[in-house]
Amino acid sequence: MAILDEILQTDRDEIAITSEWLCLRHKRLAAHLFPDWAGRFRDVNVQIGGHQPPPFYEVPVLDAAILR
Repeated sequence: MAILDEILQTDRDEIAITSEWLCLRHKRLAAHLFPDWAGRFRDVNVQIGGHQPPPFYEVPVLDAAILR
């Protein structure tokens, strides 16, 4: 995987993990599978089995809080 190789070959001090960084990597990794939404935060609510993730509008806020 080119994206994984790129990340592994980048000096740790040169990587600043931000929401934008994550979205860009997600887009590069998954755009061929999900061209309509790869690289973006979801804009719908989802359920995964019995798990109810946070509402879509909270995801960017939670992401930013984790990455602080």
